[in-house]
Amino acid sequence: TPVITTGSKGVIQGAGASFPNTQYQKWITDIHNASPSVGFGTSSLTKLNISYASEGSSAGKNKFFGSAGVGPRKEAQMFSGTDSMVSSSQDTTGTGFGGYIMIPMTAGPIAIIVNIPGITTTLKMNAEVICGIYSGQILKWNDTKIRALNPTVKALTTMTNNIVTVARSDGSGTTSIFSTYLATGATSAQKKCGYSSDWANTVTSFDDLSGTSTTTPSDVAPSTKFASMRTANGAAAISGGAQNVGVQSVVVSTAYSIGYVEVSYTTGARQVALATKSLNTTGVNSGKPNYLLASAAGATAAMNRHLADATGTGESPVNPGFSNFLQPVNQLGLTSYPIVGYSWILVYKQYRGDRASSDVTNFTGSAYSEGTGYPTKGQVEGLIYFLNWSLMKGKAATIGSTSTKAYSPLPSSMKAAIIAQLKTVKYEGTIVWR
Repeated sequence: TPVITTGSKGVIQGAGASFPNTQYQKWITDIHNASPSVGFGTSSLTKLNISYASEGSSAGKNKFFGSAGVGPRKEAQMFSGTDSMVSSSQDTTGTGFGGYIMIPMTAGPIAIIVNIPGITTTLKMNAEVICGIYSGQILKWNDTKIRALNPTVKALTTMTNNIVTVARSDGSGTTSIFSTYLATGATSAQKKCGYSSDWANTVTSFDDLSGTSTTTPSDVAPSTKFASMRTANGAAAISGGAQNVGVQSVVVSTAYSIGYVEVSYTTGARQVALATKSLNTTGVNSGKPNYLLASAAGATAAMNRHLADATGTGESPVNPGFSNFLQPVNQLGLTSYPIVGYSWILVYKQYRGDRASSDVTNFTGSAYSEGTGYPTKGQVEGLIYFLNWSLMKGKAATIGSTSTKAYSPLPSSMKAAIIAQLKTVKYEGTIVWR
């Protein structure tokens, strides 16, 4: 267990992805309550106080690396959350100011939620149908492709209402995971549901199902990606909501709507059951998929299959950087939920204390813009302690007021690799973990 200098105090500030926010807030509350003797508490005047702002993956990465409109990175924000890869330019920036580590902290499923008056049963959908809805190919709830998957839901037959499509309005790792699902699960004729050249801001790439082009994941809002396709199909513009809670709010308050959210944000709406990639081989459903609701168990099954099958490049999710890492979507197995993603924390390898404004070099000799609010040694020790504690002792967050787990714990072998990375972090040139 890492050691924290006695008497340490101040805020350990983080921000970024909203996908893991429920889990992070649970860990923060628990460590504040459980570890006052170690030095954590709700008052930053006397204790170490951890704070995480749910702002979206793009905002978190921009603050961590610094960007136009955000300004230079400020070490007052000591860590950031993201559910999507960093760009090559961000990686270069991070290497220039001493490097960074990118460690998965949790994994979980994304749910498709709907608000359809008169429908009280769970609808079934697959990637082809969801792609059709978001691209504007499917406009109404009584579309034949929706009814074909739900033949017993008679209310759909006469439901001529337009589908109100809801998505993230901000740069979002949840969008990146969701859209990777579309890119790998929709039909080859729907390849534009995948990532294409107009939706590329990372160097991560994989072939779409047609095999004719390279696609690149990013967290750009779907309203931008699908705008021209929806216009061509006569569909209304996508309604936007900031962060997962924003999408949830729009769906809950809007009749005949559909959206995608991390499973913690499903309260007040109805989940859709999604088709598995694998098909049943026996019984009355032979040749047909299973249909699963989002769950921690389904996410665990997908994650384990992803690791076992070396899907994509087979690369470890520990320090994936900007390489060809693919989230564990559309994994084989009848219990593998199809929209699952890891969520990462970005941590600097080099932290330094406050000093003269003329000193703008780090310990590798590379220059970077002067920030404000440099952390103390105790704050950096507290960050490393918190991340280790969360992995090893943190309790799972649940969905709303239920006892149903929202996130999946990481495998033990992965935790060991993460801790090895935490042991490389330095303050003023000295390893923090002691």
